[in-house]
Amino acid sequence: MKLIIAFAIFSLQCAVAFAQTTDTASRNTGTMLTPVIIRLNIQPAQKYQCSFPVKDVEVMIANGDTSRLGFVQTGVNNKLREARPDRPIQQYIHDYIHDTYKEQYKSEAPYLLLVIKYFRIGERTGIGREKAFVRLKADAFRSDDKMSYQLACTFDTVLERKGTDVTKRFSQYIGETIDLLMAAADKQVATSRKYPREEVVKRELRLYEAPAYNMENYADGVYLSYNEFINNAPSVTSFTPLFEANWAKIYALNRDSSKTLIPAPWGMCYKGQLYLYAQRNLIPFSRDGRAFIFRQYLHTADRNKSVALASAAKAGLVGLALPNPMFSQDIMNVTDIPHIEGILPEATTIDPFSGKLMF
Repeated sequence: MKLIIAFAIFSLQCAVAFAQTTDTASRNTGTMLTPVIIRLNIQPAQKYQCSFPVKDVEVMIANGDTSRLGFVQTGVNNKLREARPDRPIQQYIHDYIHDTYKEQYKSEAPYLLLVIKYFRIGERTGIGREKAFVRLKADAFRSDDKMSYQLACTFDTVLERKGTDVTKRFSQYIGETIDLLMAAADKQVATSRKYPREEVVKRELRLYEAPAYNMENYADGVYLSYNEFINNAPSVTSFTPLFEANWAKIYALNRDSSKTLIPAPWGMCYKGQLYLYAQRNLIPFSRDGRAFIFRQYLHTADRNKSVALASAAKAGLVGLALPNPMFSQDIMNVTDIPHIEGILPEATTIDPFSGKLMF
């Protein structure tokens, strides 16, 4: 029995050592594992039949992360890997819509513009089954001349699907979500205000004009709200973070040298590193293009190592490592999706619209 336990510990240590990354790896290289390529194939049996046909569909990308779709789990150990499209995001979505709906296009119908504001997939494994998640947030506009546009709908949904080996079925799930968007956009607009195209583009990209999206060095301080963060305007600049009783805390330092606990900060920048405060944890994150990704997912080998250690500790094989006094790399759940029950999506990024945890 001792030999069996010793061998299990040795095997785990080898696996953990193999999963480690070097400190010199660029944050933009992402995972050390080969990304999973998700191809988006036409699914004629599932296409939506439009009540009000369009002449053509244009896709505009206002999505923050344009390089990856999200993260999926692969292999018997559920190794996390980046998921990427097989072509640029704009072409990826446009080609699916065109191939699926082109037979319904009518030359005398208006144009449809779909502005993709958030597009992301995620995967989580539970006991005996897996869950796949697809979030799509978009605005749809109709136009007779591609110069002025009327808002047809705003759309924001999270599709949840259960099964086995859901990674191989993401093409289907993404297609289903796009079909839901097409159904929501399938309406006539007669009375809504008309917007010039330039105003539509400016409106949809306004989010990324904020200072946080256009700078490399952030001011040290505590952000009491997401708005303070994106405007790089921390309201507390004299502070100290501490890790006490398994609880990350941030204290404001007063002029008389006393400390005051900040009960619910949004996050902080400490020695040049950004942190989100959630579920009593400080989660380090970095800007990657126009998205803010938690650092352990920019190097998913680090995340896989953390999962391996936690699993081993639960099995009684190794003791838990001492927590870092500054932050935790525990897996955080997305909690702000009311209709999802049971296994929740794994949070990997920040919702650019609310500043909350998102997959």
